[in-house]
Amino acid sequence: MDGEMRVEEATDEYGLDYLSVVTEFTIVQPVARPGRPVSTRMVVSHLGEVGFFDTGGERWEAWPLWERAVAPAHCVEGHYFTPFFGDEAPEGERPKGPELDAYDLDDARDMEECGAVGDT
Repeated sequence: MDGEMRVEEATDEYGLDYLSVVTEFTIVQPVARPGRPVSTRMVVSHLGEVGFFDTGGERWEAWPLWERAVAPAHCVEGHYFTPFFGDEAPEGERPKGPELDAYDLDDARDMEECGAVGDT
């Protein structure tokens, strides 16, 4: 796992100041079909922020914002990820856009919902 966590002062689009806790990390998981050796790796990049707003008194309000990029995965509807193996027919929507580096957090920020990635 590679990544970082930082805390910084920030201002939202309405001009409100808040405390921002930012997390950015990449996890690489080996994936195998049942009964077979490892045949691909899934690269999951998590990009997140939790904004803490002072509401006065002793209370703070937290607003989370999470994004994630997963590759290589089938581009199917739903909130789950199905790994893509190079020797199978694609399922779901075809990846689009320029081929991005699955290990690069900057590329993960720019990845479209069903973005193309290079070798993992």
